[in-house]
Amino acid sequence: MKRLCLFLFWIVFIFWNVLSADTATEAVQRADQLYQSKEYAKAVELYLPMTKAEKVDPYVWFKLGLCYHEMGRLDEALDAYKKAEAGGVVRLQLWWRLARIDSKRGNREQALSYLKKVADAGFAQVDTLKSEGDFASLHEDAKFQAIVAIMEKNSHPCDTGPFRDFDFWVGEWDVTSGGTPAGTSSIQQILNQCVILENYTGQGGYAGKSFNIYDTPTKQWKQFWVDNGGSLVEFHGAYADGKLEYHADTLQPDGTRVQRRMIFVKLPDGKVRQYSEQSSDGGKTWSLEYDLLYTKKS
Repeated sequence: MKRLCLFLFWIVFIFWNVLSADTATEAVQRADQLYQSKEYAKAVELYLPMTKAEKVDPYVWFKLGLCYHEMGRLDEALDAYKKAEAGGVVRLQLWWRLARIDSKRGNREQALSYLKKVADAGFAQVDTLKSEGDFASLHEDAKFQAIVAIMEKNSHPCDTGPFRDFDFWVGEWDVTSGGTPAGTSSIQQILNQCVILENYTGQGGYAGKSFNIYDTPTKQWKQFWVDNGGSLVEFHGAYADGKLEYHADTLQPDGTRVQRRMIFVKLPDGKVRQYSEQSSDGGKTWSLEYDLLYTKKS
């Protein structure tokens, strides 16, 4: 009997906790819906009881702050934001909101400090910054202008530096191999000039495309090549002295591994040479796979 009672106790305990968790989740979802519908006062009625719990999700404080802010209750909004920040909420919108309140209250340096955090975190919507009425008094401040410059750079992260190393391949090309036509290629800059897209059309209906991008964290160039034969090759490499050298380790249908190195060379006359070598003995010996010459279309 004692064991049965203990067993029933744990069943009820688990059921109650699951039920409580589901109820809390439903309340959060309902409050979020009210916020999205701009029914801020009703959303506050649901968020507030959640802040009385023994352990409060800091994002509840953040959402409560958003509601108070939209209602114009700045003191309560600021208090909720601060509690969210103390609880570990780190997001651009939190700093943005704190900057708005500080700016509106004349706390220029604190507002600019939060805006600098927003900019340093990668925020790129310069027009949103300039059009926000709460920041109107900051527009002439040199620190504000510096923040604008950072955000403008954020909006075009690939305009300079290593992202531009492979521009010599961009263009419309006739491609030959040993003087014989091999195909055509349209090499384009896409996605805010961050990606170089290859569109290759070869002889006999062969076609392929590649995406090329400089990967900032690894400081490497990477290419993802696919073709109409179902092939996929992932290359990584580096640029130096007018030459970009890619490497790949590919698995053949028979299970053997082949190393490949593909090299693009910028030639003095504006043409581009692309050649590929492969090795099936771990890099001890290499054989030429192809050798292509790109000539700009007239």
